[in-house]
Amino acid sequence: LHGTTYVGEDGKKHRAAASSLVTVVAGVDQGQGKGNHMHISIVHEGAIRHKLWIGRVYSLEELEQKLDDYNVEICVIDAQGGGIGYNDLRSLCDRRSGQVYMCRYRPKRKPENMFSIDEDNNMIQANRTDSLDAGFDSYKHQRVVLPQCINDIDNGEFIPQMIESVRSKTIDKNNVVVGIWSNTGPDDHRHADVYELLAMHIAGYGDTDVYDEDAEPAVIDDADKAEGESWDAFN
Repeated sequence: LHGTTYVGEDGKKHRAAASSLVTVVAGVDQGQGKGNHMHISIVHEGAIRHKLWIGRVYSLEELEQKLDDYNVEICVIDAQGGGIGYNDLRSLCDRRSGQVYMCRYRPKRKPENMFSIDEDNNMIQANRTDSLDAGFDSYKHQRVVLPQCINDIDNGEFIPQMIESVRSKTIDKNNVVVGIWSNTGPDDHRHADVYELLAMHIAGYGDTDVYDEDAEPAVIDDADKAEGESWDAFN
């Protein structure tokens, strides 16, 4: 879904909307030397994310300012990207306990929830494949509202990074066929979007127990029409 007015940098217009009456979530994918990609959305009924701001922050101070400007309830941040630094990120989570969480991907598929939370350490362990599947699924089923200027976001980098990932199948060490997402170029926005999705789940929207070990997610049928075919949710 796209075609709504993009608020962007003009935070004043949506501070009123981002009040205690709505839920605002954010996701951040760290990057070294290229800024930290950040997505911020209001969550509507039906687990629909309405993008308020998509861009990059270049310091911890700038990141925290965005959290405050947009009244973000839950933010999930890549724990291992290196753009912020682990100690600084740990300190941020301690200062904003219950609001900001670090996330590490789990490489293995397991018959359990898409992610688990260690509240004491503000840490999430997320199933990488299931999380990326869920992100794809949210676009396939039109549960993301994008702005009118979608082609111009982040100097035109948003769409290319969102469609960079390709889903394929591989055989793990136990000789089991599993799905895997891979990329040949930058996909930071894709992961920032997924971290935002995880933040939405933490805030109480959506079902985190929808991907079963014995059944591939429904999206696979579309994503794997041809081996190595990339998704085209923006077309």
